[in-house]
Amino acid sequence: GKQSNAFNSSDDNATNGVGRKSMGCERTFPNMRAPAAQFSKLKELSEMLSADLVEKGLWGRTVTLKLKTSKFALHTRSSSQIGGGYFQSANTIHALALPLLEKMMPIELR
Repeated sequence: GKQSNAFNSSDDNATNGVGRKSMGCERTFPNMRAPAAQFSKLKELSEMLSADLVEKGLWGRTVTLKLKTSKFALHTRSSSQIGGGYFQSANTIHALALPLLEKMMPIELR
């Protein structure tokens, strides 16, 4: 089965409220314990999700970090910008996801 390490960005169609409700960036990779490797992967996935949002003309409101540990426990945390608002940038996605990852450390990801 597919292992889950994901960033999702929930979005709405701002004009009519209809449309896609989420976009994910799930990837499978070997066990990862080193914080530097986890931070690097977070940056990479943030950039990939941003590129997908821009390509599809979508905007995010909430970032959800979904992590599977080496013991197959699944952890999901979400964060939105203070004051709300929509975003597409990798920097914003990363800034919202980084504290979520840091709060779960130390953690060995799968």
